[in-house]
Amino acid sequence: MANPITAALVTLDGCLDAVREATDLEPGLRAKLLGDLAVVAEGMERAIVSADFHELVNGGEATQRHV
Repeated sequence: MANPITAALVTLDGCLDAVREATDLEPGLRAKLLGDLAVVAEGMERAIVSADFHELVNGGEATQRHV
């Protein structure tokens, strides 16, 4: 995968699956972890879209920005 954020998002999806499948987690804790991981995933997805947009606007040149 070319984009490190995309690669991290794939790993995060694996973590979400692991939390969903964990049988020894208290339901409240599972819900909290899934909620927190979903927020992280949404932020990463926005970063990917933003990076793709900036690359398109800059004619294929990716720019580094600090948020």
